[in-house]
Amino acid sequence: MPKKTKLQFKTDSDSNQVTNHSTDSNQVTNHSTDSRQVEPAKINSPGRSTEDDNEAPPPSTPKKQRMSFADSETREAHGYVIRLYDVTTSPSKVKYFNAVIDNGIQESNIVCYNPDLHEAFSSAKLKDCPIKISKFTVENDQYRNQTKFKLGSAGNAEFSDMNIPYNLVAKKLEWVNAFTDLINVENIALESIINVACHVTLVGEAFDEDTKFGRKKKMNVRIHDNTITESIRLVLWGNHAQKITASGSYRFKELRVKTYNGRYLTTTAYTEITQSNESYEVRLDDNYNSLNQETIVAFPAIGINKLETNYYCSICNHKVIKLGKYGMCNKCPMKALLGEKFFDVKVSFKNGSENVMVTFPHNIFIQLIEKVNADHNDLDDIEEKLLVTKDLSVKYKQMSRIATAIL
Repeated sequence: MPKKTKLQFKTDSDSNQVTNHSTDSNQVTNHSTDSRQVEPAKINSPGRSTEDDNEAPPPSTPKKQRMSFADSETREAHGYVIRLYDVTTSPSKVKYFNAVIDNGIQESNIVCYNPDLHEAFSSAKLKDCPIKISKFTVENDQYRNQTKFKLGSAGNAEFSDMNIPYNLVAKKLEWVNAFTDLINVENIALESIINVACHVTLVGEAFDEDTKFGRKKKMNVRIHDNTITESIRLVLWGNHAQKITASGSYRFKELRVKTYNGRYLTTTAYTEITQSNESYEVRLDDNYNSLNQETIVAFPAIGINKLETNYYCSICNHKVIKLGKYGMCNKCPMKALLGEKFFDVKVSFKNGSENVMVTFPHNIFIQLIEKVNADHNDLDDIEEKLLVTKDLSVKYKQMSRIATAIL
């Protein structure tokens, strides 16, 4: 077997020693792949890999550090396009897209701020041809614990003439594009990225959740396919929470496998959701009716899990630091007048033999404060009134455990 050579970088002086690979843009090359079953494996994604189920921040963050590698004018990277994402716009109105390329030895994450290059990536992916990127910088992304290649306006992308055997990435491409049966979720490594085709059985209420990336919409749904008898929880974040409005058949690309009281799935910043015409045997769990109803629990509360107030940036929706009458957003960065103050509250109650933690939306919690005659600006007073009040009840959604009314 010939000795493997590291292929991801080459300089101009090496260009005459490279064996030509097919670069005919009009020819689609067919490759034979191993037909054996693909083993589940972790595939890196531009999405973050932290324990939060939230969307990743845009590529421009203050925590990235420039790494002093070779001069960007002569640096090149080659590989097959494993993942390619749509052009999107950051909160600061900058257009960019993400991609992942692989040469069989190393996987490289790319963020490109030149939307015109998206067509070159798309064509290379469609034709299963390697791509060459050049004139990029290398950055260490501490949010996602990975190295990222950054293509700016001077960056370039084109078909590569480097001879990279397709079989080095065939298995990974097959896994990236395959759909996983839900029965196999239990056996897949945590934090893995998978695709699923399924039926959404039950749609919960969308609500605001405070996260390390700011205030985000969150919604729980239950999904199943024909391989399982009990549905699995899927958590939708951000804009994805607006894409599921009713039960039906859907295809989800790039969900992350998580665990909390059992395995569940969550969207990432790069999840794609499309409706499908696939038919499934609609199965309702034994607890379907309980999940689909509202429950009432009475005060006094067992305890307060979270009680705080926060201000959020009007541009990126991240938390801002209060500086007198101003607020400073470290993400934008920007100083502005403080906007509306939001309460983030979670309270635990006893419901029969079960302890239930209920999340209070801001508007519902304001109603509760008024009913217990607490001072809106005094958290100690609010806390005391919540713990001693006995003549109120709270109605909440059984599935999402979100408060819907104060009784």
